[in-house]
Amino acid sequence: MKFYQTLRFKMSLIMILLLLVPLMIIGFLSYQQTQALEYAIIPKNSLEEINPDFKNIFVNYEQFLTALTESEEMESDTYSFPNTMEKEITNMPAANDPLKTQFYETYLSSRAENYENTLNLYFATEDEGEFYLSNIPPAEVDLREFDPRQRDWYLSAKQADGKMVWTEPYIDTGTGKSTITLAKAFKDEDGNIAGVAGLDFDMHKLALLIRGDILNKSLFIAGLSVLAGLLIVYIFMKNFIKRLEALQSGMYRLAKGDLSVDKLYSAQQDELGRLVSSYNEMMEHLKELITNVMDTSQQVAASAEQLNANADEVAKATDQIAGSIQEVSEGTEGQAGKVVESREHLNRIKEDILEISSLSGKVAKSSEYTAARSEDGMLIVNRAIKQMEIISQNTDETGSIIHKLDEKSAEIEKILSIISQIADQTNLLALNAAIEAARAGEHGKGFAVVADEVRKLAEQSSASAKQISSLILDIQDRTKIAVESISKGEGTVKEGITLFSKAWNSFDEISAAVKETYVQMELVSGKMEKIQIRTCQLSDSFNTVDEYAIQAAQHTQEVASATEEQSAAIQEVSAATGVLADMAQELHEKAMKFKI
Repeated sequence: MKFYQTLRFKMSLIMILLLLVPLMIIGFLSYQQTQALEYAIIPKNSLEEINPDFKNIFVNYEQFLTALTESEEMESDTYSFPNTMEKEITNMPAANDPLKTQFYETYLSSRAENYENTLNLYFATEDEGEFYLSNIPPAEVDLREFDPRQRDWYLSAKQADGKMVWTEPYIDTGTGKSTITLAKAFKDEDGNIAGVAGLDFDMHKLALLIRGDILNKSLFIAGLSVLAGLLIVYIFMKNFIKRLEALQSGMYRLAKGDLSVDKLYSAQQDELGRLVSSYNEMMEHLKELITNVMDTSQQVAASAEQLNANADEVAKATDQIAGSIQEVSEGTEGQAGKVVESREHLNRIKEDILEISSLSGKVAKSSEYTAARSEDGMLIVNRAIKQMEIISQNTDETGSIIHKLDEKSAEIEKILSIISQIADQTNLLALNAAIEAARAGEHGKGFAVVADEVRKLAEQSSASAKQISSLILDIQDRTKIAVESISKGEGTVKEGITLFSKAWNSFDEISAAVKETYVQMELVSGKMEKIQIRTCQLSDSFNTVDEYAIQAAQHTQEVASATEEQSAAIQEVSAATGVLADMAQELHEKAMKFKI
C-alpha cells in the first residue's frame, strides 16, 4: 500500500485539514474583529495593559509636551516675533494676534514633526483666550467666537496646577479616528497660570499596532497548533482512529455550517482529548458569534430604517424652512423698495419746506416794508391836520373849495376803511399762517396759501397808501386856494380835522397790526428752520434703514442657499442609510446559512 493510501496519511491529512480550516476561520474572524480596534475607544490604561511598550510611548509624549511648555517661544507676551505676514488668516479667535498665529503654526508644526502620533499641537492663554495651533483649520471652519478656556481639557489642566492631564479617549470629528488629549498648564514668572498646552494623540496608530500584534500571535498559535497536531497524529494515530473518526465527523458537519452537532466526549485528557475540548469550545464560540451577527444585523437594519425615516422628516422640514426663507427674502426686498420710495417722498418734502422757509422770509420783509410805509402815512396825515388848522382860519372864503375837500375827505374815509379791513384780514391770516406752520411737518401746502394771501394784502395796503398820498397832495393844493376864504368854511375845516385824526388813528392801528404780523412771521421762520433740520435728520435715518434693508435681503439669500445645501446633504444621508440597510440584510441572510 502506498503511503498516501494509508490511514496514517489519510488521518494525518484529515487532521491537518481539521486543524487548518478552523484556525483559518477563527483567524479570519479574529482579524475582522480586530479591524474594529481602529475606530474603537480604548482607555489609556487598557492600552498599557495590552502592550507595556505603549506606556513608554505615552511617557515620551508627556516629556515632549513638558519641554514645549518650558520653551521660550511659549512666552507669547515677551517673545520677539517676526514682523512679516505670509498669508491672511481670518477664521481664528478674535483675541489672536495674526503674526503670532502664523508664527505658532510653523513653530508647533516643526516641533511635532518627529512625533508621528500627533494629530494637532496647540496652546491657549489665560488672560485673553488666545488659541494657537500647529494645523490651522480651513477658512470654512469659523473659530472667531471660540473660547478654549471653556473646554474640558483646559479646565482639567488648570485644576491640575502644572501636572499632566490625560482626557478620556474620543472619536475625532475631523478624522473619525480614536483620539486622546494630553494637556499641561504652564505658568508665568510670578507663578500664575499663563495658559494650557495640549496635544491630540492619534490612538488609531496604536490600534493598528495592537491589530498587527494580535495577527502575528494568531498566526504563530495557528502554526504551532498545526505542528503539534501533526506530531500527535504521527505518534498516536493507531490508538485514536475511532476517536479521530468521531472528531472527523463532527468537523465535517462543522465545516458545512452545521453548528447543531452535539459536543464530543473524551475521557482522556491527552492532546487529542484537549483537541476535542477545543473543538467543543470553538463550536460554542462560533454559535455565539453567528448568533450575535444575526442579532446585530437585524438591529443595524432597524436602525438604518429609523435613520432613513428621520432623514425624510428632516428633509421635509428643511424644504419648509427653505420656502419660509424665500418668502422672507421676497418680503425683505419689497420692504427695501418701500424704504427707497419713502426716502424719495421725504426728499421732496424737504425741498418744499426749504421753499416755504424762503417764502416766509419774503413775507416777513414785506410786512416790515408795510409797517414802514404806514408810519410814513401817519406823518403825512399829521402834517395835513396841521395844515387844516391853518386853513380853518380862512374857511369863510373857501366854501365851495371846502365842500370839494369834504368830498375828498369822504373818499379818504372809504380808503381808510379798506385799509382797516385789510389790516384785520392781515391779522387773521397771520394767525392762520402760524397754525399752518405747525402742520408743515406733514404737508406744508397750506402755509404757501397763507403766505400768498399775506402778499396780496400787502400790495393792497401799498396801493391804498399811494391813493391817500395822492389825495393828501390834492388837498394841499386846494388848501392853498382856500387860504383867502378860510373864514367861510371854518366848520367844514374842523370836520376835516376830525376826519384826519381818525385817519391818523387808522394808520396807527394798521402799523401795529403789521408789526404783529412781522413778529409772528419771525416765529414761523424759526419753526421752519427747526423743521428743516429735523427733516434732514429723518432723511439720514431713512438712508441708514435703506442700507440695513439691503443687508438683510443679502443675508436672507445666503441662508436660503445654505438651506438648499443642507437639504442635499440630508438626501445623501438618506441614500447612505438605504445602502446600510441592504448590507445588514445581506449579512443576516449569510448568517442564516449556519444551522444552530
